[in-house]
Amino acid sequence: MPDDVRVVCVTPSHQSPTGAALSLPRRAALMAHARAHDAVLIEDDYDSEFRYGGRPLEALQTLDRDARVFYVGTFSKSLFPAISTGFVVAPAWARETLLAIKRGSDSNVPSPQQEILAAFIREGHLARHVRRMTPVYAQRRDALLEALDGGLRHWLRPVPSLAGLHLAARIADAAQAPRVFDALHRHVPGAQSAAEYSMQPNAPLMAVFGYGVVDADDIRQALARLLRALSR
Repeated sequence: MPDDVRVVCVTPSHQSPTGAALSLPRRAALMAHARAHDAVLIEDDYDSEFRYGGRPLEALQTLDRDARVFYVGTFSKSLFPAISTGFVVAPAWARETLLAIKRGSDSNVPSPQQEILAAFIREGHLARHVRRMTPVYAQRRDALLEALDGGLRHWLRPVPSLAGLHLAARIADAAQAPRVFDALHRHVPGAQSAAEYSMQPNAPLMAVFGYGVVDADDIRQALARLLRALSR
């Protein structure tokens, strides 16, 4: 990371798009770098509410002793996209400035919606919803991993991930990448190339599968079609 960077945006709990988690030593190193170079960190924790094993690592915000981390989240993943509501846990020194920017840029805050959401959280409904949905998403994730660890392992290798609503898989043979991506586009609607997330030309050869809105049976059927296409 260049020493003159003053704002760093990271997704340490479930990196987008790889799904990898930032290790505790690397989190500590990132915090030390921010401290040494007077930088602030924006921690985007967009979908780590859904975990499928293992103890979650400490958020950067909980490790912060220097008031440098802005912890950002959204309810569009944990509830539904149309809610279009997020939040930020900001250091005390930045709160008045953030409020002034918000007032100056957007005065049409949906107060009733926010009050209802606050009551929904306060009464424990959000926590119950996450507990109820986690096994559902786990089934979809398992269906995806079953196929990737089975016949598709010759073409795609899943990236280890224990959270979130998407899973990435590396292309096993770079020479086969065009064929694999063509088959993905034809047989697995919604699957994306990691290149679609990158501003650089040398993005890793990786496919990204979202399973937030796809039933487990539909995942199995789509990946079975993909396997048949690649096996020809």
